[in-house]
Amino acid sequence: MGSIQNTVYYCCVSRENRILYVYSGGDGEIENLATLCLEKTTPFHRWYFETMGKRTYGFLIEDGYIYFIIVDESLGNPGVLQFLEHLRDEFKKVARKGSRGNFLVFARIGLRQLRVVEEGEDCG
Repeated sequence: MGSIQNTVYYCCVSRENRILYVYSGGDGEIENLATLCLEKTTPFHRWYFETMGKRTYGFLIEDGYIYFIIVDESLGNPGVLQFLEHLRDEFKKVARKGSRGNFLVFARIGLRQLRVVEEGEDCG
């Protein structure tokens, strides 16, 4: 996936309107936009993509979890789905070990700046 940090603007794992893990460059505007997107997550799809402007918004919904990403459109829908599936797989590995604080879930997919939300953060 090349230089993923220049392609991914935001990604997170959430459940029941709580953000569990989040990657963001600290851009408050993109975080607000992500919150709005998560509030509008469609319950009728397993995965969903929308490209507007030069950004693609991708959702993977499984077992009550939402894996969400905002990326540069150059990644393409197959790349977005591959990234979200990889994020899901790494998250499941961490969850099986019972370690919510494991920073490797994002580091393994090429993202270095990570914020683990210990108590959960409202996203809606």
